Amino acid sequence: MRIRTIPPIAVKDLHTAIAVRLLHHCGKEAAMWPPNKILFPIDFSERSVSAARYVRTLGCRFRPEITLMHVLVPPAYGVGSLESGPLMVEETWEERQRRAQQNVSEFAVRELAPFQVNPIVLEDDPPTAIVEKAHSQRTDLIVMATHGYGSFRRFILGSVTAKVLHDAACPVWTGAHLPAAEQASQQVPIKQVVCAVDLSSHSENVLDWAARLAASFDARREITTNTVGAKTWSAGRNTNWTGSSRVSEQRPSS
Repeated sequence: MRIRTIPPIAVKDLHTAIAVRLLHHCGKEAAMWPPNKILFPIDFSERSVSAARYVRTLGCRFRPEITLMHVLVPPAYGVGSLESGPLMVEETWEERQRRAQQNVSEFAVRELAPFQVNPIVLEDDPPTAIVEKAHSQRTDLIVMATHGYGSFRRFILGSVTAKVLHDAACPVWTGAHLPAAEQASQQVPIKQVVCAVDLSSHSENVLDWAARLAASFDARREITTNTVGAKTWSAGRNTNWTGSSRVSEQRPSS
């Protein structure tokens, strides 16, 4: 995997738009709390812009280190994924690299003020690059959009986001799950956190992490299982609620 690192950007302008809605899917294991390191993969689509509002919301609350990452698929893969716009066959590989580096830097300045951002461009298979980067830098949270851009949208949704959700060992924030990217309102707090679990041995840590996140924003908590006979239940704002108690209640008796 090749990594092209762009000098960190200290952004000065304060953006006040904060994301309105959230759907939170967590990964397999517990991450550090509070989230001190956030990995934010982008493809420059409107959904990436929408996801950036969530990163700003988290940044205002936790002041984390933010790694802004864009993945270029090497020509050997033969498809475009997590890149800006449709695949331009007439564009040389070097031109695509330079353009990606410029776009990532501009995105950081435009969308992630006023936080310290480390913008990087990687060359690899996108889901592999995202998961490996999260692991190597001990990421506490991955924030990513649920759809890609252009003619490969279905491919990206099916392979990149799904694989990251499956393979990442840290929580993965995938809001918002809406037909179109939602425009943020001014200074609107997060009101609801939805966490998907499979009632495995990792679910207790996942739910406790989501509960802490919700408590930080005084948000309601909802949990959904992705097992047979899936169900959703609400923990409301109960501060005594724990992941271990809820998982033990829902597991089938042996």
